[in-house]
Amino acid sequence: MYRHPAKYTGSPSANDWGQIRWFSTVEIAENAYGPYLGPGAVNRGDTLCYRGATTGAPVCGNLVGTIGESMFFDVDVNSQAGDSGGPVFVPGKGTVGVLSGMSMYDDKRG
Repeated sequence: MYRHPAKYTGSPSANDWGQIRWFSTVEIAENAYGPYLGPGAVNRGDTLCYRGATTGAPVCGNLVGTIGESMFFDVDVNSQAGDSGGPVFVPGKGTVGVLSGMSMYDDKRG
């Protein structure tokens, strides 16, 4: 098993990550949200959803844009503490990544 120290810079746009260490008795099942597509498989305007520990049902919205491999999509329900690490997916197509925080930007509608 590889060990990696966790790193988080504290910047609002920084990436954070964690390591999952499975017990030997854990059986990994198929991804319920579909195969991994990666961020390059989604275009502006496509529907993206996330599901976190606090949301219950998936929360969906349209992709607004990307910066590097970070994707920004417009949703009506903000993510909460505990949602990070939940899947971000295109309904019926597959997974594009995991939720890592929330950024808020106001547009001309407020």
